[in-house]
Amino acid sequence: MGNRGHWRLRKFYESQVEQILGLLDKQFKEGQLPLDTYLDICEQKGIEPDPNEMPPTMGDFPLEVQVAFYCTIYYQTDGME
Repeated sequence: MGNRGHWRLRKFYESQVEQILGLLDKQFKEGQLPLDTYLDICEQKGIEPDPNEMPPTMGDFPLEVQVAFYCTIYYQTDGME
């Protein structure tokens, strides 16, 4: 009886993982423009930026993923000398 909502948690977890993997694919896609450049191009062309086409920023990722990025960057630069 205690595991009634277990499938809901599993479904939520799977949707979160899918969203994160999509953001990571978008972040590290070859030829990806920085956000500032994308916004400048949209402004020059006079078009509204499309949120689905915008490159993700660090704030778009869940906190756990942000921490993992920062830990990796720290250990690659300062922590492992």
